[in-house]
Amino acid sequence: MKKAHKEYEEGNYQWVAEFTNTLVFADPENTEARNLCADALEQLGYQAESGTWRNCYLTAAMELRNGNQTANLPGNKQFARDIMVNLTPEMAFDYMGIMVDKEKIKDENYTIVFDILDTYEVYTLYVRYGTLMYAKYPPKEGGDVTVKCISKQILQLIAGAGDEFVRNAEITGDTAKFDALVENLSSSSGGNRGSFNVVEP
Repeated sequence: MKKAHKEYEEGNYQWVAEFTNTLVFADPENTEARNLCADALEQLGYQAESGTWRNCYLTAAMELRNGNQTANLPGNKQFARDIMVNLTPEMAFDYMGIMVDKEKIKDENYTIVFDILDTYEVYTLYVRYGTLMYAKYPPKEGGDVTVKCISKQILQLIAGAGDEFVRNAEITGDTAKFDALVENLSSSSGGNRGSFNVVEP
């Protein structure tokens, strides 16, 4: 720790962060190591050009000093709505690829064509053995399922309102495959809020 303090004073923040992080994992109650690690991470955050890296560094520093704060965040639903309404179809499809339960679609192989009525765009979702990808054009041989909807309706799929989407959209073809995808999107949305640590053991 004496060397770590010296390295911190000399501006070797990355070395200090790596070293003290190891100490924190070995002994989470080591207050001196936690505070010095937080100091080093803050300095790294202040120097980071990338907003993503800066946020990670500063969030980790806060966590070391005050514990995991996610569970204490206010339930600002308006903030979430503001984000949702500004998502493009591409962003929504990317997010669906993250949300989907990969284990439940590991044996699936089919395509879903999304015909977006208000923007006159066509997207094809490819469900391929545990992955979900998309392309901005119709498939050459047609899809297994065709979905006609407006662009903002797609947000219902990632907001856990799949049943409402199914009621409002026009779905033709092998609708059972689409229903299974919607169900798998919902099944991966669980988990305990506030249980994910950024830097603590």
